[in-house]
Amino acid sequence: LNVHGSYFVSTIKLLLCLDLLLTYPVVMRPTIQIVESSLFKTRKRAHDLGLMQHLLVCLLLGVVAAVGGILVPGFGLLSSLVGGVSQTFLAFVMPPLMLTKQRYMARRGRGEDEVSMTTLLLNKAVGLVGLGVVLIVWTLISTWQEVMSDA
Repeated sequence: LNVHGSYFVSTIKLLLCLDLLLTYPVVMRPTIQIVESSLFKTRKRAHDLGLMQHLLVCLLLGVVAAVGGILVPGFGLLSSLVGGVSQTFLAFVMPPLMLTKQRYMARRGRGEDEVSMTTLLLNKAVGLVGLGVVLIVWTLISTWQEVMSDA
């Protein structure tokens, strides 16, 4: 909302809406399964429930999400904060750390004394973790500035 008017910006907004439309069911699937099993007190899998029960749960969760988005002040800011921090952590910080740990465990499992990674790979890992930390801090600072400007 803070970027105004061009064909490019309108296209990006449209693609973001399309992305949300297509990923929402995927993200909500575990929640739908948990709610179905607790509401209908069954250990059956979701595809064993009736279509009406499944649609009722999907509608209920959709309404809860929509009401939350409408009634919670600053919901967009909150969701961008959560997404910016968690997704950046998952994309830039965790993979290099996991690679480093995996390589360490593989070398240790082979009985090698040398447990270091190649210099280039280690530099890439440190660079990605550093970039991730910078992006997370940037997200936190920009969110804080937005909150303070609204106050």
